[in-house]
Amino acid sequence: MKNTLSAAVALPTVVAIALGGLLMAAPAASAAPAPVEQSVGGAVPVDETAPAEAPAPPATPERAPVDEPGDVETEAPVVDEPAAAADDAVASTPTADAATTPTAAEVPTAEAAVEPAFAVTSPAQGQVLASAGVRVEGTAPTGSRVVVTSSDDGSGVVVPVVDGTFAEAVSLPALSTAESYTVTVQVTGADGAELGVIERTVVVAGLPTNAAPTISTPGDGSVVEGIPYTSGDFDTGAIEITGTGTPGAIIDLDLDGIDPDVSYGYDYEPAVVKADGTWAEAGYRPYGTWRVSIRQLTVDADGFVTALPSSYVSVVVDVVPPAAAPAAAPVVTSPAQGSTVVGRPDRSQGAGASPLEFTVSGTGTPGSAIAIYGYFDDGRAAIDRYAAAARGESIGDGEFEPLVAGLAPIVVAADGTWTTTQSLVGPGTYSFAAFALTGDLSFFPTMSAPSDVVTFTLVVPTATATTASLAFTGDDGVGPWLAGGVLAIGLGAAALALVRRRGRRVSDAAAGSVRRV
Repeated sequence: MKNTLSAAVALPTVVAIALGGLLMAAPAASAAPAPVEQSVGGAVPVDETAPAEAPAPPATPERAPVDEPGDVETEAPVVDEPAAAADDAVASTPTADAATTPTAAEVPTAEAAVEPAFAVTSPAQGQVLASAGVRVEGTAPTGSRVVVTSSDDGSGVVVPVVDGTFAEAVSLPALSTAESYTVTVQVTGADGAELGVIERTVVVAGLPTNAAPTISTPGDGSVVEGIPYTSGDFDTGAIEITGTGTPGAIIDLDLDGIDPDVSYGYDYEPAVVKADGTWAEAGYRPYGTWRVSIRQLTVDADGFVTALPSSYVSVVVDVVPPAAAPAAAPVVTSPAQGSTVVGRPDRSQGAGASPLEFTVSGTGTPGSAIAIYGYFDDGRAAIDRYAAAARGESIGDGEFEPLVAGLAPIVVAADGTWTTTQSLVGPGTYSFAAFALTGDLSFFPTMSAPSDVVTFTLVVPTATATTASLAFTGDDGVGPWLAGGVLAIGLGAAALALVRRRGRRVSDAAAGSVRRV
């Protein structure tokens, strides 16, 4: 009887436990709409956003009679506490995405790409260039150091950063076929820290070749009179070379000695073909036979070659000394040597100035132009040395502007007379001499010997004279140009633009400064 009772009680207990376990799992199962793959070591992931169904009300089990264990089916009660615990487990379980995908904040900083603290805005990667060069532009912190390097030579150039920007024109080889190059920009911060490196590859397109220019004058095999160079080097003659070419092109001029076969340096500013297609250039060479060769090339505003240089065009020319003799030295008739001249106030210099005007007149060769140079200290000796050097009789060691006629030269009239009005900064004693200029007044005219030196005293008018002005001697610091010379009349702007292209050998008397009128 005891054994039968134990077995009868044990059987419904086992059934109740089994059924209760199934009912306890039922609420959790109903909360998950679909099966989800489970990550290792965690509870079953559940979509927390899906609404959970309300749990079923607990059922009250019926107790089976003890004496009829085999005929009773008992439902296990649903217990709320285990169901709540299951819900908590589901709520605290991370989703599959959260468990496997780190957020941006969780990515280690070392693995993130570091952007440079500067930018290159030009050129673009792979840009094709129409000329042999590229403008490298960009932005960088003020105070940083920018170095731009091109792969053609490997040398770098330091580019300043102004208001946070930098720009540099980088020349590249000019070729007839396309070629690619790498431009590198390296930036170092003001504190010495490296900010990074940016590289850009560019392609220089194959460039065309310029057409050859022409030489109009001198002709091949011609004989040309060289104009004596007015620095006193009478062994050198200047000739004018003209021709045609592509507007805007640069004319590259070469002069090679044939007879005598000498090496002769040539420093010049190249001619540029004008809009009408013509160009002109002055060449300076010792007298003899010379080969004149030219070619042309074109560049853009940055100086980058846009077309390859043309082939050379050449002529051979004999340059000979001029046959014409210089004009006779002019004569100064006023002011007279040793005279006192009352000046007139020069109102053209503006308020506060006190220069004095006076008249200079004389005689000379009709048609020649008159130039006047003045000196304070050396008088006749200095002017004689100056004139001798200009005639090629000696070589000095100073510098001076050659005497050439200006836009409104003093020309000797048909009756052989000339006159001009001069202005000096104040009263004092002055010396000067006059020269006659002949030939092409705009292209290295020939200069005569000087006139006799005239020394005179310039005073203020009596009506406006003061004790201080009457005592003025010209030596009291009246202006830096007075310390060396007085004046030069008729200095031509056109000829000066030509002669500035070459160094001059000059007389030591030319140390006096010159004022053009």
